[in-house]
Amino acid sequence: MWTWRCGTATPALPSLRSRWPAGARSAGAGDPPPKLLPDLVVPVPEELQLDKAGKQRILRFSHTTANIGIGPLEISPDLEADGCASHNELWFDADQYVYSDGNDSGEFERGSDGSPEARNVGCMYFHEKHDHYHFGDFALYRLYRERTGRVAARSDKVSFCVFDLEVFPPGVPGSERFYSSRSCERNDGTHGISVGWADVYRMFTPGQELNVTGKRRGRYCLVAIADPDNRLAEVNNANNARRLRIALRPYK
Repeated sequence: MWTWRCGTATPALPSLRSRWPAGARSAGAGDPPPKLLPDLVVPVPEELQLDKAGKQRILRFSHTTANIGIGPLEISPDLEADGCASHNELWFDADQYVYSDGNDSGEFERGSDGSPEARNVGCMYFHEKHDHYHFGDFALYRLYRERTGRVAARSDKVSFCVFDLEVFPPGVPGSERFYSSRSCERNDGTHGISVGWADVYRMFTPGQELNVTGKRRGRYCLVAIADPDNRLAEVNNANNARRLRIALRPYK
């Protein structure tokens, strides 16, 4: 699904003008109000660094997930459900809360758009290395050999605790910081990314690396994907990946 060549340039992020899905700008008489969905996009990975760890070579990088949609990404644990409890007592079902445009404003307005609809999107659990709670399978990283298109390295699916860390991009209608890292510390905390905000996992955060030991020097394509299983309801599920062409010299 994600196997492509990087090409000579990294594609631009989608335009904010296309945040509304076709036909969803307003509701007709008797129709339910349109959903205010998030739209996750991944800017170009940054802070790339090749480290030596004994005989191993580790490629590290940062990963940013931004929400340029018309509603927040909001995920909360369902402490009453038991679909994920078979793992252990620190696993919980995860629900995405989707708001509707109850006041027909065309923008998300917290407190004015009514109660959100809950939909199950997987599991949340306590991450021992990060010492807080995560939503599972939020990101995936792959490294392709550009000449052949073959996978050279891949990550396991990476779990995140998402919250509002950086404005991205400035001036998005409906943008207001709401989700805090403090929610990551509680088993009942609500995780999320507000409209016009982004979460960032820095290069030295556990999980932000690929093992490139034994790989040949040459050109590669680094691919970073948010929501790789398309579990989350979004305006557009087709723009969740980002690619970056890199020159790799593991044993220089």
